Amino acid sequence: MRLQGRSSRPTESTTKIPAVRFRDFADFARRRGWTVGELAGRFNRRIDRPTEFFGRVLSGKFKDSIIPFRTVLEFYHSARKAGVDKAGRKVIRSGAAMPTKKTYFTITEAAKKLGVKRQAIHGAIKKGRLEAERGKITHTRIVKTTVVGWKIDSKSLEAYRVSNTHQETGKKSS
Repeated sequence: MRLQGRSSRPTESTTKIPAVRFRDFADFARRRGWTVGELAGRFNRRIDRPTEFFGRVLSGKFKDSIIPFRTVLEFYHSARKAGVDKAGRKVIRSGAAMPTKKTYFTITEAAKKLGVKRQAIHGAIKKGRLEAERGKITHTRIVKTTVVGWKIDSKSLEAYRVSNTHQETGKKSS
């Protein structure tokens, strides 16, 4: 006899998710650069005492224990399929991570990083205090776009110091 209201099709809550040992999760997390704090923040209200739990998982003391939380298992399997770890890193097929650190900035990005107006950055480029070159800039967000503009090398942006007077005149007003 079949109960009313029950479906014979498996729902999301009844589908099987492959078990994951603490050891496997810890190895994967180490390769991705995930910390206890980051994982605890991600699962803050989804599992009980996430800091304590991920501390045990990443410590390596309980290697053969199985992860009991469905949300953590779903996260683990989706991260393995996606092939992406922290922001700014792409995972190559072999599993090694390749950093994709930004090598140049636009005027707008440089202004945001330094906390001044775009006009101040443009003035520094024109006066030769900040090294930059004109060139094609390609952005790939949703659609790949190419524009011609100022490209500021990341090394020259780090070396550039905004003087106090220029900082006062170039500050963003809030």
